[in-house]
Amino acid sequence: MSELTLSQAATKSCQLSSLLMTIECLPIEISSVDRENLINLAADMSGEVAVFLMEQEKAQEVRHA
Repeated sequence: MSELTLSQAATKSCQLSSLLMTIECLPIEISSVDRENLINLAADMSGEVAVFLMEQEKAQEVRHA
């Protein structure tokens, strides 16, 4: 079960958006290792938010059933 709150999930999703825009705009000179690390960070962040949102959706479905 996710330990995030709605506010934390919203913050992480904004941070993820900023991170992805930064990765997209980085100069070509960034090392492949650094780029891979940033992409892995983005994947970790998106996974955490996705799990939270899926849990929230399931809890809402249960409440309305």
